[in-house]
Amino acid sequence: GTVLWAFETKGGVWSSPALGADGTVYVSSSDNRLYALDGVSGAKKWEFKKGLNLMPSSPAIGIDGTVYFGSKNGNIYALDGRTGHEKWKFITEEGAFTSPAIGADGTVYAWSWQGTRQGPVYALDGRTGARKNSFDPFREIQQQNWEQPQREDGFAVYYSPAIGADGTLYTRLYKFEDKIHALDGRTGASKWKEQQEAQALGLAQAAEPEAGGFVGEVFSSPAIGADGTLYVRLQQWIGVDGEIQEPAPDDPQKLYA
Repeated sequence: GTVLWAFETKGGVWSSPALGADGTVYVSSSDNRLYALDGVSGAKKWEFKKGLNLMPSSPAIGIDGTVYFGSKNGNIYALDGRTGHEKWKFITEEGAFTSPAIGADGTVYAWSWQGTRQGPVYALDGRTGARKNSFDPFREIQQQNWEQPQREDGFAVYYSPAIGADGTLYTRLYKFEDKIHALDGRTGASKWKEQQEAQALGLAQAAEPEAGGFVGEVFSSPAIGADGTLYVRLQQWIGVDGEIQEPAPDDPQKLYA
């Protein structure tokens, strides 16, 4: 329980730090700066500001050490993890609310947000920032125009997604009704989606991977192992009838995605 070091920012820290392969700690703060800290000493390596209006979400780190994050100023950034130098930025008309997700092929997925409305899901080339496509999970994908208009009904992507070994994106869409969606990461096409009967409060939900049947709610972000296994921990279990069971039922034979 000994504190090894502490680093004071000029604002609150609302998100979890991200850890690079070399031990560097990356953390965003409400002072609208992204900090890179030495994981051993806590010394600041660099900070990045440049007109940011940061969301309370964690950065994502690519296999080459590139740091990806979004901002309410409408930009999605890629920084050199060693120097803090800006590699590229992608300009949207919305803020990027959740932590970006990185696919096995280096594609960066960023969920956008505008007020209470959902913007497009952007799929970007992790090396260049070029847009591969964008899509709206609520609408049928139109082959000739990937970027769909924003919905006016208030639905939004509110939680960070997870990516399966086959590139499937697992995410939830939030407002007055809740769905867990499995999306094809290449095209944005829906593989399956499951409507719950009650509004959910957690970061992700548990569902049968193939059929999409709802089995409970997850109060944590999912994690994916090197072999593609999706790990989740059920802190509370909320059935479709709204009944809460705590702790969650434990079945070691089931893995939920």
